[in-house]
Amino acid sequence: MNKKNLFISKRTTLAILVALAAGIVLLIVLLPGKGSEWKFIVYGDTRTDEENHKRVLSSMVENTPDYQFIVNVGDVAQRGQDTLHWNMWERALNEVLGSTGQQGKKRYYVATGNHEAILRGGLDNWKSYLHGQNSDYESTDGLYFTFDYKNVRIIIVNSLGDIAKQKTMIEEAATSNPHPWLFAAWHEPIFVYGNKVYQEELHKELGSTLYENGCDIIFTGHSHMYVRSKKLNLNGEKHPPLDEENGTVQVITGNGGVPMRQIPIIDADGNGYLVAENAYNTNTDQFGYTEIEINGNKSFTLRHILIDGTVFDTETYTPNEKPNMK
Repeated sequence: MNKKNLFISKRTTLAILVALAAGIVLLIVLLPGKGSEWKFIVYGDTRTDEENHKRVLSSMVENTPDYQFIVNVGDVAQRGQDTLHWNMWERALNEVLGSTGQQGKKRYYVATGNHEAILRGGLDNWKSYLHGQNSDYESTDGLYFTFDYKNVRIIIVNSLGDIAKQKTMIEEAATSNPHPWLFAAWHEPIFVYGNKVYQEELHKELGSTLYENGCDIIFTGHSHMYVRSKKLNLNGEKHPPLDEENGTVQVITGNGGVPMRQIPIIDADGNGYLVAENAYNTNTDQFGYTEIEINGNKSFTLRHILIDGTVFDTETYTPNEKPNMK
């Protein structure tokens, strides 16, 4: 081999090695792994007590600083018609998080609760203080919508609004979901724990549709407590069967600052069998939030974290079957 051919051979070999290296890097980026691990936060019922809300937000900053966005499942303000109460919410977020998350990175989404009083004069404040959410989803005033982030689809529902009007959106979002993960968030829990009532319409009209399309978790608030269910077959009945493989978990995460209620009877209405063992908060001063860590397409880990950093509850899940999963 002459010098010219040797030079060409070395150059070709180098080019091949560079191409292989680039391919390996691209493969690492595309495949689930460390590069695809990320977190988001869900919590709710932050009204009334500004200082306890700030303590929960401070716990987020301390224990989940790398979160990508926050979903509040409702009741951000004591009186939705009163700017004073919205100012409390705004002040807490600005002081602890640096913004209300209405633009740029680390967005802050809200599912409307009963205290937002949307139909009783609170809509203008909702649109003003949640201006980014309202602007992004102007056709629904930011009251219900779907958004995707990386490998997750999240459906935000107005559980106190016209369910029939929202059902088409939810069906389309669930059936067309291209991702391995599907979550929903609204205010009122379906099942009774403590002092709330069973939500038959939400179960039959929305819960069943979500379950049939592989929804992994429905996050709610309203009950001032933390409770996580087992995986459920949401078949529209008051006492649904369990489904360990593809069931939809119910998580009430309503201890974000509001005065908490102790769970008087976890088996209210015979629903004790639904609750995951030790996954309910009976202490009236344990405020906290729920962290979801997405581990690529393979699994996600749920943790409920208290204001002192204690991990109160944890569970890891694999994805439910989705219509569009290959």
